[in-house]
Amino acid sequence: MAYEYSGAMLVGKGAEYVYLSGHDRTIRRFAGGGERVSNTLAGGAMMIDRHHLDDLLGWQSIPRGVDLALINDVRIAGGKIYRTHGSGYMLVRNAKGHTWQVDDSYFIDLADITKPGCDLAFAGIA
Repeated sequence: MAYEYSGAMLVGKGAEYVYLSGHDRTIRRFAGGGERVSNTLAGGAMMIDRHHLDDLLGWQSIPRGVDLALINDVRIAGGKIYRTHGSGYMLVRNAKGHTWQVDDSYFIDLADITKPGCDLAFAGIA
């Protein structure tokens, strides 16, 4: 729906809800940061129409950061990027193996709300 009402080329959710497996807690950060034009989208929750992706020559063939590269390609092409509400998507951070190299403390310091365990209902996931 956000793709339709925003008129954006690229639409997605931000990583507003994050499960930190090493701390066994779910955090919410940037509450109220959705429903606006934004360049910060979660790579796992982006949507682009196939013809727009073809116009941008597809996904870049790079070893990591393909989501950031797509966001940058849309910006360079003059396309609108829209961030919808964060409900319904949770970023899961395990202890290792991420291309985005930040400590859990990065997320904890930004937390508006913290819940124990992996709280799917808190993140709006049924």
